Amino acid sequence: MKNIPSYKNAFKVMIFFTFSLFIFTSCYKDEDTTLRVTVKDRQNNLISGITVVVDGGSVIDLTKTSSSAGTAVFDLTSYFKTGQSGLFVLDVDIYNPLDLNTPLGYETVNIEPHVETDITVYID
Repeated sequence: MKNIPSYKNAFKVMIFFTFSLFIFTSCYKDEDTTLRVTVKDRQNNLISGITVVVDGGSVIDLTKTSSSAGTAVFDLTSYFKTGQSGLFVLDVDIYNPLDLNTPLGYETVNIEPHVETDITVYID
């Protein structure tokens, strides 16, 4: 049986652990944290072109316009750190784009990290 120098064994072990570390850490990815707001009227019709404002105090203040499908999707991933627990309590206000002073509808929603949250806000 042939003797392998110890530095070759050490090199093989080092390569194995480096490869293992790379595989196990690169496979982990946090799920995105998103809020999908669907805007409907009282007759259950989807409403497009409506201004959707998400307010989380001094931390989050985002505005989007609802799509032709009546939805506005907010990516909140950057507001959470990896491994963070807890939640954000956000206010969702719906406005006519021509009058941003009077909300047409509102909802309060709890956002958990790494979860897709869907809500429907009805307007009058």
